[in-house]
Amino acid sequence: VESLQKVAREAKRAGMPGFELQARLAIGEIELADGKASIARKELDDVQREAGTKGFKLIEQRAATAARR
Repeated sequence: VESLQKVAREAKRAGMPGFELQARLAIGEIELADGKASIARKELDDVQREAGTKGFKLIEQRAATAARR
Protein backbone atom coordinates (compact mmCIF):
# COMPACT_ATOMS: atom_id res chain seq x y z
CA VAL A 1 0.00 0.00 0.00
CA GLU A 2 2.85 2.38 0.78
CA SER A 3 4.29 2.08 -2.71
CA LEU A 4 0.85 2.78 -4.23
CA GLN A 5 0.49 5.83 -2.01
CA LYS A 6 3.82 7.05 -3.33
CA VAL A 7 2.66 6.45 -6.91
CA ALA A 8 -0.56 8.37 -6.23
CA ARG A 9 1.36 11.33 -4.76
CA GLU A 10 3.85 11.42 -7.61
CA ALA A 11 1.12 11.13 -10.24
CA LYS A 12 -0.79 13.99 -8.61
CA ARG A 13 2.36 16.10 -8.53
CA ALA A 14 3.02 15.32 -12.20
CA GLY A 15 -0.54 16.25 -13.22
CA MET A 16 -1.53 12.70 -14.20
CA PRO A 17 -4.99 12.23 -12.65
CA GLY A 18 -5.70 8.90 -14.33
CA PHE A 19 -2.66 7.27 -12.77
CA GLU A 20 -3.38 8.88 -9.42
CA LEU A 21 -6.96 7.59 -9.43
CA GLN A 22 -5.89 4.09 -10.50
CA ALA A 23 -3.38 3.91 -7.66
CA ARG A 24 -5.97 5.13 -5.16
CA LEU A 25 -8.51 2.63 -6.49
CA ALA A 26 -5.99 -0.17 -5.95
CA ILE A 27 -5.33 1.11 -2.41
CA GLY A 28 -9.04 1.01 -1.64
CA GLU A 29 -9.39 -2.49 -3.04
CA ILE A 30 -6.42 -3.73 -1.01
CA GLU A 31 -7.71 -2.12 2.19
CA LEU A 32 -11.11 -3.72 1.59
CA ALA A 33 -9.47 -7.13 1.15
CA ASP A 34 -7.47 -6.54 4.36
CA GLY A 35 -10.69 -6.01 6.31
CA LYS A 36 -10.36 -2.24 6.66
CA ALA A 37 -13.87 -1.65 5.33
CA SER A 38 -14.53 1.87 6.65
CA ILE A 39 -11.20 3.25 5.44
CA ALA A 40 -11.56 1.45 2.11
CA ARG A 41 -15.09 2.67 1.46
CA LYS A 42 -14.14 6.28 2.18
CA GLU A 43 -11.24 6.05 -0.27
CA LEU A 44 -13.37 4.30 -2.87
CA ASP A 45 -16.16 6.87 -2.49
CA ASP A 46 -13.63 9.68 -2.92
CA VAL A 47 -12.11 8.00 -5.98
CA GLN A 48 -15.56 7.44 -7.47
CA ARG A 49 -16.54 11.09 -7.01
CA GLU A 50 -13.25 12.49 -8.34
CA ALA A 51 -13.13 10.08 -11.28
CA GLY A 52 -16.65 11.08 -12.28
CA THR A 53 -15.80 14.75 -12.05
CA LYS A 54 -12.66 14.32 -14.14
CA GLY A 55 -14.28 12.11 -16.78
CA PHE A 56 -12.65 8.78 -15.87
CA LYS A 57 -15.85 6.75 -16.16
CA LEU A 58 -14.28 3.27 -16.00
CA ILE A 59 -12.42 4.12 -12.78
CA GLU A 60 -15.63 5.66 -11.43
CA GLN A 61 -17.53 2.42 -12.15
CA ARG A 62 -14.82 0.20 -10.69
CA ALA A 63 -14.71 2.26 -7.49
CA ALA A 64 -18.51 2.10 -7.16
CA THR A 65 -18.49 -1.67 -7.66
CA ALA A 66 -15.69 -2.18 -5.14
CA ALA A 67 -17.39 0.04 -2.55
CA ARG A 68 -20.52 -2.13 -2.69
CA ARG A 69 -18.64 -5.29 -1.68
